[in-house]
Amino acid sequence: LATFATRLGLQGFSDGRILLQALTHKSFDHARIPTNERLEYLGKQVVNLYVGQYLHAKYPTLPVNTIRDAQEAYCGFGALGRLGTELGVNKVMRWKPALPSAAGGEERAPGNKRGDKWARGETKVAGRAVASIIGALYHDQGPAKAMEFVKAHVLSREVDVTGLLVLSEPKRLLTALMQRKKMDRPISRLLSETGRLSNNAVYLVGVYSGERLLGTGYGSSKAMAEHRAAKEVISKYYLTEAQDFEIGDDVPSEKD
Repeated sequence: LATFATRLGLQGFSDGRILLQALTHKSFDHARIPTNERLEYLGKQVVNLYVGQYLHAKYPTLPVNTIRDAQEAYCGFGALGRLGTELGVNKVMRWKPALPSAAGGEERAPGNKRGDKWARGETKVAGRAVASIIGALYHDQGPAKAMEFVKAHVLSREVDVTGLLVLSEPKRLLTALMQRKKMDRPISRLLSETGRLSNNAVYLVGVYSGERLLGTGYGSSKAMAEHRAAKEVISKYYLTEAQDFEIGDDVPSEKD
């Protein structure tokens, strides 16, 4: 445990038993010793808050539904479980698997139904342990230390926010955006075309607000090209990233 703590920078707790408690699931020893249930609850709220602040600050125009999906990708229990396995939390946490083998030991064999369920259970418990570690840091060492861990291990992970952005009606969204910004209504203009009378027609359409070209799109029909052009413009708007921002008043900033 000492090696694990040193590797992840988890020294400095006021009581050495706090980290052990953070790694102790309620299934261990029938919960007759302190478990991580309360620390997990606290840590999940903390990591949700920090990741939510990060996404809100980094993507100031991103729709709320996409922020929620990105937050889940960063710090949902599935993501935390995978992180826990990568960090080796599953090697030091204390828990009792729900599926003992017929011989009395834990079944871990890959491809075996018992083993697969054991692995899923282990990943789930590891995710809860990661949340508990964050809760323990926040409770015992303060917000800055918890944020340091979140930045190093949670926010450092790659999440494809672009792939989470769902735009089923980009033309309608773009029209509404232009109205909010008091800009001219978007107009589609055909810029070029090839193979109109063939099976391989390609149309290039530009979307304009007044004389300003907002974006372009291509497709096998003008309707498809218009859809893609509007999607390009609205996607670019929603995925605009702030270059200089802070996360909270009492935690390290992104620009530090």
